[in-house]
Amino acid sequence: MTAVPVLAEIVSGTEGISIVNCGHPPPLLITGTLGRFTDPPEASLPLGLAQFGPDARKQYTVMFGPQDRMLFYTDGISEARDKTGTFYPVGRCATLLAGPDLDDALDRLYADVSRHTDGGLHDDSAALLMTRATPRT
Repeated sequence: MTAVPVLAEIVSGTEGISIVNCGHPPPLLITGTLGRFTDPPEASLPLGLAQFGPDARKQYTVMFGPQDRMLFYTDGISEARDKTGTFYPVGRCATLLAGPDLDDALDRLYADVSRHTDGGLHDDSAALLMTRATPRT
């Protein structure tokens, strides 16, 4: 298995998150119940292959406010297929990921993927759902 990570850093003092994507599926930014992919401005080679590319990987920043969530996931989720061969629609799962509890939201996501595939995943998968902590006063 080849690792193709995405690296993210919350930019202190701003509502931004800086991302370097090394060929990974694009994170899904969730605002309320709407989701949008945070595609990099340019494609990047997977981790370990950068020396074959003409340029260094590009970092990009997207807005990531206090009420937003971001889903990082592997292709085991985005490439999970139903009986007809249709991929799991990650872009439409934002409503599943709403609510106050991140663990419950991920449980709903995995249950939905399991329903989509009629019983389970046939590839390894990982998902990380994060939100920006509100500062304590």
